[in-house]
Amino acid sequence: MIRDQRYVPVLVGSSIKNIGVPTLLDAIVNFLPHARTIPGSSISNMGTFMYIFKTVHDRQKLPLSFA
Repeated sequence: MIRDQRYVPVLVGSSIKNIGVPTLLDAIVNFLPHARTIPGSSISNMGTFMYIFKTVHDRQKLPLSFA
């Protein structure tokens, strides 16, 4: 029914307090289709896959890129 777009799940949580995060991850696995089952979802035919608009360099850590 979710795949037919008849229902839209609403999940509430807090990533800071780790409330609802496991439920969200379980819902992603259980309710969303696997990328291989979506027709035409090959990376090779998508053109630009991601656009990096900012990269922050820190001496202590690895570069952090924002997409």
